[in-house]
Amino acid sequence: MHPVAKKYFDLTLDDQKLVQVELCIKVYRLWLDYVSENGICEYQESVAGTIQTIDYSLPKDAIEAVKNGIDTLNVAERYQEPAAALQDNDLAFTDDMEMAYYSIYNLYQYHIAHKLDDSWVIVNQTLSAYGKKDTVAIFGQAIESVA
Repeated sequence: MHPVAKKYFDLTLDDQKLVQVELCIKVYRLWLDYVSENGICEYQESVAGTIQTIDYSLPKDAIEAVKNGIDTLNVAERYQEPAAALQDNDLAFTDDMEMAYYSIYNLYQYHIAHKLDDSWVIVNQTLSAYGKKDTVAIFGQAIESVA
């Protein structure tokens, strides 16, 4: 096991959650920059043919729900359409930005909806959003920020 991963697994579950949140905040910024720079603001839903608008605040609201321990912003319902659109390829991001988006979705699924069994997938997805950048350093910095 890589020493940085060992450091993460040696943390308490609460501190692991803080690392996950920190990583998701960082990839949310990456994702937001990506959709803004590429003018991604809507997509066509293939089943009904309706035009859907990207909810830029949804990932941020999901992170806030996890930080607060409760979903007061109807995040679960708001995620239904974009999650289906990603699976149906109606909504498409680059692979790294898809990982960023899914990592935040899975952060919510694990901590609020309790529909994900393994929180390590959140870490993997956030780090995948960085592509070839120094993910070990990024991961280490997130761990240090909660220590």
